[in-house]
Amino acid sequence: MFRDADRTFHGFGDVIRLQPIPKEQWVRFIVGRFDATGKRISEAHAAEIAESVRRVSGCVQHLAAYAWAFTDGTVTDGDIENAKEYLISTYRTNFRVMTAGLSARQRNLLLAVADGTGGGCSDQRTICRYRLGPSSTVARSKAALLGKDLLLLRPDGSLGVADPLLEMWLKTEYRPTVNL
Repeated sequence: MFRDADRTFHGFGDVIRLQPIPKEQWVRFIVGRFDATGKRISEAHAAEIAESVRRVSGCVQHLAAYAWAFTDGTVTDGDIENAKEYLISTYRTNFRVMTAGLSARQRNLLLAVADGTGGGCSDQRTICRYRLGPSSTVARSKAALLGKDLLLLRPDGSLGVADPLLEMWLKTEYRPTVNL
């Protein structure tokens, strides 16, 4: 959004990548906020909320809020699953629009990265399994997805899906529609 000259906020300011808040701090915060309202959540469930969205602040807060809304007293596995499904449903249209303009090979690369092959996208087995095309096509797809801020380059050089909710959507809703 900030790197593309055709986008509204290009050059608006420096991009500052915030580090995720440590899981332990999220667990204390979530458990404390639930307790303050008379509802209960186990430390394990609070950790699951934080980790399932890679401890990204806005995502953790939304997911915790939906889990809180879905529970009658003490959060269950079902409440968390319902919260995840509801959260993904709120972004479904946006994710469809984001991926609609991508080539099939770009979408397949997104799926490959979501499946955890971020460091091995040029591996021949991955290329065949996900139908990524020749290495030159993989390189172009990677560059395009990085440019659209759909993928990110991790410090170790591997690729990751930039948005944890997009990653969740790719795995749960988009994947079943693709024959790989």
